[in-house]
Amino acid sequence: MIFNELSRFVTYFNNLNLPYEQANQLLIESCEQFMVEKSKAQILCTELRSNQRNTDKMFTEVETRIWSL
Repeated sequence: MIFNELSRFVTYFNNLNLPYEQANQLLIESCEQFMVEKSKAQILCTELRSNQRNTDKMFTEVETRIWSL
């Protein structure tokens, strides 16, 4: 149930245009507080990253450089 609610908040973070760093930190702290399994927390973080609307800030410069090779 907690996983589903946090997943809904991922959508809210994106709709509110919350910067990825802040949204990710809130998500991680919430997962720790509610003792969400690490595998499920990783899914939520991946969902947050993939749903970011501002794609030029979605990935770090290092990640972009690695993928362009």
